[in-house]
Amino acid sequence: MHQLLFSGHAIGVTCSDLCLKHTVIIFILKGIHCSQINKTNNISERYSWINLYMTWNKAQQYCRVNYTDLVSIRNESENMEIMKKAQSNPFWIGLFNDPWKWSDGGQSKFKKWSNQEPNNWSLNEECVEIWPNGTWNDADCSLLVFPALQCQFVLYY
Repeated sequence: MHQLLFSGHAIGVTCSDLCLKHTVIIFILKGIHCSQINKTNNISERYSWINLYMTWNKAQQYCRVNYTDLVSIRNESENMEIMKKAQSNPFWIGLFNDPWKWSDGGQSKFKKWSNQEPNNWSLNEECVEIWPNGTWNDADCSLLVFPALQCQFVLYY
């Protein structure tokens, strides 16, 4: 039995409950204390949709405090599944320019840039949003125009 701590509460998980070394688990946060683990292979259920206006840095901080990090997208299948939760709104993802890498430290060559992106318009577009059509746009990290973000929770044992 492994014991996880989340918001100060211990949660027991047996090894048989874990299907992968890096299992992704959602804690659904809707104004109540979160204490439920949802084990799922459905990628669209591995992420939490957060309907808040935030800069990229605040969004990343929020996800890191309450989950693990902003969403990272490794392939077209993940991109499509994540878009199903997007409710036709643009949202921040964990990709940023340093050079382009994922904030959770993961590696992926997959990118789904919109036409003529990334363009670093105004020489200050270091963060990435997904548009409702599923393509990616580089954007100014300090903008507050995004109605939502997606967080992921990754359990390492």
